[in-house]
Amino acid sequence: MLLGTALWAIVSVVAAAVALKRRALPPLPIAAGAFLALAATLLGGGLLISAFVFGLVALIGHWVIRPALRSQDQGEARARAGTGTLVGRPGVVVERIVNQEAVGCVRIDGEIWTARSWEDGIELDPGTRVHVVELRGATAVVSQ
Repeated sequence: MLLGTALWAIVSVVAAAVALKRRALPPLPIAAGAFLALAATLLGGGLLISAFVFGLVALIGHWVIRPALRSQDQGEARARAGTGTLVGRPGVVVERIVNQEAVGCVRIDGEIWTARSWEDGIELDPGTRVHVVELRGATAVVSQ
């Protein structure tokens, strides 16, 4: 009984510490399952009963937090894809764009972006209205 008690206490504390340190949800069902398995052991349940309690609580906990994990993953995907939404957006040239000189900036949705012209040999003066054709890294490729 002493070994089982120590085992569940250690698993519970370690899983809870990992969840807090990483600010992550997945270790929480393990911590809860280990804590309740510890309680079952202290109440006189054997290793089989405490292992069953651990598995059941961890599994149910995973099913409960799964929707939250999905929405968190989708939110991160939306944040990563955010710059892709700039394609097709209008902008205004704020610094003359000349591809041969590698100069130029545009204002898109209130933010200043390094810019290049879609067509080589075209110079775009400040104040010219453009739209974003594509993004190349942190550089907006624009056209009139």
